[in-house]
Amino acid sequence: MQEQLYYVTIYVVEIMKTIYDLLIIGNKTHFMFGIQCGFIGFLVLIVDSIVSYLNKTDNKSLLGIRYNRKNLFQICLSWVVGASIMGFLGSFFQLLADTKQAMGSIGISWPLIFSKLVETIGDKDDTNLKDEEELDEADNDLDGE
Repeated sequence: MQEQLYYVTIYVVEIMKTIYDLLIIGNKTHFMFGIQCGFIGFLVLIVDSIVSYLNKTDNKSLLGIRYNRKNLFQICLSWVVGASIMGFLGSFFQLLADTKQAMGSIGISWPLIFSKLVETIGDKDDTNLKDEEELDEADNDLDGE
């Protein structure tokens, strides 16, 4: 039993070393690029929430998000982490040049992409439920005849 635990521990350590090596390829430029994209996304989020707070006639922000004390941390965390991951992957797979313009594009556009992605997923779920209900009604009609 202890021997198996030893091999599992060795295996986990090797996986962690591999992940660390992937993160520092190219003198940590990929990792830092991702962090900088996340920081730009955080700045966009702060400006958007301030504009939303100042616009008291409508509760929505410029990005179409409703901010409150309960969801602000979750939104902030998901946007910063999402922009960081997208920046890291874009830099790692050489889809993006490591420039300030690319960093700004990812940091600014990631919140927009994220909100559209959430809307699309929500619309598809509603469509799937409607299709299933129509199929159930058709089956009931056929069974009744």
